Amino acid sequence: MTAMTDAAVPALKDPDFEKPVPSEWRPVFAEIVRAFVAGDYAIKDGIPGVAAVESGTAKFIEDYIAGYGDVTLVELTAETWETSVAMWQGTHWDVLVDLRTTEEGRSDLVLGARVTEVDHGVEYEIEMVYVP
Repeated sequence: MTAMTDAAVPALKDPDFEKPVPSEWRPVFAEIVRAFVAGDYAIKDGIPGVAAVESGTAKFIEDYIAGYGDVTLVELTAETWETSVAMWQGTHWDVLVDLRTTEEGRSDLVLGARVTEVDHGVEYEIEMVYVP
């Protein structure tokens, strides 16, 4: 493991540079991707702090992953955090989490999300899965 994954990574509000995804957010993103791996793109059971996924967004994600190719999405690994990024946008962070498949390891697919500060911490909003 790299030093970056060994040490806690804080949420930084730097509008000029992408930063690693903060350590405290990583388990939530792992749960989101775990739901996707299970075929639950709407995250029907809910994940604390994650906004409800609109049915149209869930369908888009499902179709996009299916259309990406004959691959099997897998859960996140420690290597995910070496390349995934968060960027402060003045009111929220835009986050890109690199997704993995059985066939490719790190794929070209990313999970795009928005993380916003709220009174009780942060709220995660799943925006899309796509190839940037």
